[in-house]
Amino acid sequence: MIIDCHGHFTTVPASFRDWRAKQIAAANDPANAPPLSGAPVSHDENRGSRQER
Repeated sequence: MIIDCHGHFTTVPASFRDWRAKQIAAANDPANAPPLSGAPVSHDENRGSRQER
């Protein structure tokens, strides 16, 4: 018998939530979309967002 137990982590740091909100707001106007360079999340930021919960 094989039992597969895993999970998915879906929270993100506030900086990414802010970037994503700007991206969604510009969905109909791509010229005003935020640059992708604003989207990366460092390992430390990712770790911190999990520890806040």
